[in-house]
Amino acid sequence: MGGAMRNFFKKDGRIYEFEPDGSQDHLITDGMIRLNEDEVFLHLNPVLTQAEKRLQMPFLKPADFEIKLYQAGKYELVKDYIDTRASLPVQIAYNRATYYNRTDPFILVIMNDLNITDDEMDAIWESELKF
Repeated sequence: MGGAMRNFFKKDGRIYEFEPDGSQDHLITDGMIRLNEDEVFLHLNPVLTQAEKRLQMPFLKPADFEIKLYQAGKYELVKDYIDTRASLPVQIAYNRATYYNRTDPFILVIMNDLNITDDEMDAIWESELKF
């Protein structure tokens, strides 16, 4: 890794960064512990939980979502559910949304009612569109 070494310390569950040139060393207090290389890496590149990853998944246009459902073999299942069994609020949300978010409540209702797992929906959401 090129460049100056990052100067990170931790205390009481918080991370502090100081200038590597020593100009802020007077701010380093008793009880502050220097982060090791692995801790610095994890601080700069946090490991996201699945829930955090889902919040960062891209929005999908309705047509893109339906194509992805088709590619996963779930299009007819979801379409039949929306047309015949879904509650009116779910129907409205599905049919009127200009985009879908992976964590939209109506998406979660559809998954629950159709026994589509989080892993299955994640795979659908992240799949490549093929025409």
